[in-house]
Amino acid sequence: MKLKEIVESTSTPRTLESLVLDLKKFDIDYDDTVIVHVSQSSIGWILGGTETLYKAILKVIGPLGTIVVPTQTMDNSDPKDWVAPAVPESWHQEIRDLMPAYDKKTTKTRSMGSFSEYIRVHPDSERSSHPQVSFAAIGFHAKKIVKKHELTPKFGMDTPLGAIYRLGGAKILMIGTDMTTCTGLHLSEALSENFKEKEISSCAMIVDNKRKWVSYEDKNYNSDAFSVIYDEYKKKVNITEGFVGSGSTKVLDFNNLIDFGKSFYDKLKIK
Repeated sequence: MKLKEIVESTSTPRTLESLVLDLKKFDIDYDDTVIVHVSQSSIGWILGGTETLYKAILKVIGPLGTIVVPTQTMDNSDPKDWVAPAVPESWHQEIRDLMPAYDKKTTKTRSMGSFSEYIRVHPDSERSSHPQVSFAAIGFHAKKIVKKHELTPKFGMDTPLGAIYRLGGAKILMIGTDMTTCTGLHLSEALSENFKEKEISSCAMIVDNKRKWVSYEDKNYNSDAFSVIYDEYKKKVNITEGFVGSGSTKVLDFNNLIDFGKSFYDKLKIK
């Protein structure tokens, strides 16, 4: 959405105070770890932009809280799989040979939104080491959450998602986004022995202090069932839905949702 359209669709400016009041209507507590998925344009015009939204969330969770965001870099992948946009086949090998290796300090996110990118570059941010599906975090548990991120399974228990699950009590804050963006549910896929379909991923990364093009096998994660899982989940759990600014918002209990998602996959007939 263009800035002009955002302004025209906003009745009054969204301020730090108004965003804090909106956020406090949801099940977010002081000291919470919060995984944030947000389409900032859905909120309306924010006075101070992304920085104000960050400060509003921080004010609600306090100095012992933690903000976590996905900072994926899926453009660091095999060009034969690219569709948005595709590139000529004659380019493929050169891309594989020269793609810069993932650097958690400098590699930008791709299609993660302005809030995730804001957290990534924040001076207090910590980021995990996965070359394709990293997470960044700010706050009390940030270092513990991003400390370990195995190459494969990339969404398993030896990752930031697993660390969040072990901590317990985390919340998922979704503003203006649908369930296909709920990265946490990939942990449900990773934990389900019934979800077995595999794929080969490739990327540029640093191995033994040298840039290498690496291929690895992992589960074929996808978000196709996430909306169905949520529809079934909310039949059993009382979820508060409302708005932050104009952005349709919900807050979910991380561990409960992951456990429900795993049971959902366990019951399916999946290859």
